[in-house]
Amino acid sequence: MPYRPGYQTSELLVTVLVIVGQLVAALTSNLRPEWAAFGTAISAAAYALSRGVTKNGTPTVIAPAAPVTPTPPSPQ
Repeated sequence: MPYRPGYQTSELLVTVLVIVGQLVAALTSNLRPEWAAFGTAISAAAYALSRGVTKNGTPTVIAPAAPVTPTPPSPQ
């Protein structure tokens, strides 16, 4: 079964919302900037890992090789 591109998934939406929430919390001094950066890195890593797991089981489509027609040997 083919997988959807990353921008069409709910995983991306959740990741973006978490990162924006951490940014807002850091800007309003509700979260220390170091922890916001750490949380952002963890969120991005989790998203990359989930995309990798999603793509892991899907087959890779390889174009078939062009047929080769044998040529008879030239008479000497």
